[in-house]
Amino acid sequence: MKIFLLLSFFVPGMLFCQDTINHFKLENGHVTWERSFPTSLSAYQVFSNIKATNIFDIATIDSPGLTGKLKPYDLDFKGAGYSEWTAPIYLSRNSFDGFCTVEFQGDKYLVTVSQMQLIMKYDDPMTQKGETLPFEKIALNQTNGYSAGFVKSPSAILDYNLSKMFGMPPNLK
Repeated sequence: MKIFLLLSFFVPGMLFCQDTINHFKLENGHVTWERSFPTSLSAYQVFSNIKATNIFDIATIDSPGLTGKLKPYDLDFKGAGYSEWTAPIYLSRNSFDGFCTVEFQGDKYLVTVSQMQLIMKYDDPMTQKGETLPFEKIALNQTNGYSAGFVKSPSAILDYNLSKMFGMPPNLK
């Protein structure tokens, strides 16, 4: 019985100490999203296809890969299994952007999104349209671990949208 009680308190605590949740990585107080996607395309084809999706404000294809600043992106809640009303308000009232690198690694490509932020879509008494909020403010708690709220639906919604943004359609893989 004592072991059961100890485990019931210890295991949930361990979940919040993880460094990776839904492809989000926590390093030195900064959160990045990193995922690799399998492909049979050449590096140039992968980079050209991603660049052609028009998700970048500025994108550059160079020798190590593709780098660019993402355009503000409105999140797809339905595709992730949520509605605008069941998603956290800070996600539904904001667009999302960040800085992205795509590196080709043989039969896969690695996408890393960093410097993420939320951009307010509306004016209200506490914020103005266009105001930005660093992603770490919603993802991390005061001790620089993942906040309990982020581990649930926000990380799943954002992971779904980023995976959809960078994953190739089946006919292009």
